Amino acid sequence: MRNGSVFILALIAALLGVFTALIVLRGGAQSAAVPPVSTPSPLPPTDLPTPAANPTAAPPALPTPTAAADSALAGVFRVYSGPYDLLYSEHYRRLEQLIALSNDPYLHLVVRPVEQPALEINFGGSVMLNGASTLKAPVLLYAIFRDPTLALGGWETGVPHEAYRMIVGSNNSATGRVLSAVSANGGSSTLDDFNDFLHNIIGLPTNVGLTWWNYGVTSGLTSDRVSLTEGISWREVGANPYSLDAMVAFYEFLETPHWIEGAINRALATPGYPLHDEDMTPETYRQAVLSAIEEAQALMAIPDPEFVTEIERALQRVQAARPDLELGIYGKNGLLRPEDWPGARWHTVEGVVLTVEEGDRSQRCIVAYSASDFSNDDLLDAALEYCIALFDLSIAEE
Repeated sequence: MRNGSVFILALIAALLGVFTALIVLRGGAQSAAVPPVSTPSPLPPTDLPTPAANPTAAPPALPTPTAAADSALAGVFRVYSGPYDLLYSEHYRRLEQLIALSNDPYLHLVVRPVEQPALEINFGGSVMLNGASTLKAPVLLYAIFRDPTLALGGWETGVPHEAYRMIVGSNNSATGRVLSAVSANGGSSTLDDFNDFLHNIIGLPTNVGLTWWNYGVTSGLTSDRVSLTEGISWREVGANPYSLDAMVAFYEFLETPHWIEGAINRALATPGYPLHDEDMTPETYRQAVLSAIEEAQALMAIPDPEFVTEIERALQRVQAARPDLELGIYGKNGLLRPEDWPGARWHTVEGVVLTVEEGDRSQRCIVAYSASDFSNDDLLDAALEYCIALFDLSIAEE
């Protein structure tokens, strides 16, 4: 009996040993198949990044962004690191502050450097307004394209004298006589002919032009060739819609020789150019137009002896502060009385080409401005000073 109990106990102990061994072997197999989660799997050598050939070399220089003023981004101020960008930022901020301090809802300004158009500063250039007498400058150009000899024999008599009175004295009836004298079709088509020239020959947008000119021989005449911008009512503009952007485009045309050449070619392909001398050869006509444009620019530089414009006053102040420079402008201003436009306030608008010169160096800016009061001296001074600062920097960069 005792021997049987011992045998049973020994058998049980053996079975327990075998079971324990099986558990240990199974746990070891699982440990070998699944590594611990915390143990990282090293990248194989082929996945290692290739070191740079010269890891201490400086990174390549990135191009400096070009600053540009955009009326759609008015109030957005950006700072760049280039000297011209810094200059632009400084003057943009200054002009923006002066406009913000004004209580004039009709105050708009565009300053476009001709040689560096990307540095244009633009506050409200796309706003449609009544062009008033500023449209007399395009009328003069239109008359020249119709008959370039008009500007080549002096301004003393006949239609040339009426053109002189239109530009220098801003005479409205003289403007009507010029329009009538150079119209190919005359009569009710007088204003249509002018608007066709603006849109088709020199390429201004179709939402600007003369809708009526109720003075002298053109009294009662209208034109439907001007398509006002969608969302703008005639009540807001009154008549003769224009914008500072279109005004700047006009003066930039006068300052861009290849644009003028293109317009001459388009004119030669259009009936009525030239108006009177059908035997004029294309080359003779071309040379006559180029010479006449120079005479027209000189005419637009003659100040009105009875009225000093806002930009002319600013030019006097800035010239006094910089006697080392020679400053000159040509252009045209316009002025409407409160009863003559829907704003029921004074309306002044002006566009000029400013030339800054020192010795044989020169630089040009187009400045266009509109307002409903006459208290913007600081703004106009700052606009001209921006042009001078660009000129100074161009010399320093040489």
